[in-house]
Amino acid sequence: MQHLTRWRVTLVLGICFVGFWFGLQNFLPHSVLEKIPSFIPQSQLSLGLDLQGGSSILLEVDLKDIARNSLLTLIDELRRAFRQKRKTVENFKSIRPNLFCGSVKSFTADF
Repeated sequence: MQHLTRWRVTLVLGICFVGFWFGLQNFLPHSVLEKIPSFIPQSQLSLGLDLQGGSSILLEVDLKDIARNSLLTLIDELRRAFRQKRKTVENFKSIRPNLFCGSVKSFTADF
C-alpha cells in the first residue's frame, strides 16, 4: 500500500476545498445565492444550450423530391437489368445461331 505524507493529503484536500468553494455558486439557485454571505463568489457560469435543456430541431421532408429520386433510381435499376438480359440473349444467339430463325418480336424478363 502506498504511504501518503501528511502534507500531500493536506494539499489535495485544500485544493478540493477551494474548488468546491468557488464552484458552489453554480449549484445553488438564485434565491439561495442572494441570502449567502458576500465572501462566497456569486457569479454563476452561463450554461450552454445543451446544458440549459437542449434544442429543438424541425425537419421538413419534400415528398416530391423523394418520389422523383425513387423513380429515377428505379429507372436506372431497370435499365441495368434490361441491359444485362439483352447481353444474355445476344450471347445465347452467338452460341446457337440456328435457334433464332427470324427476329424476336416479344421479350419477357423475370426478375
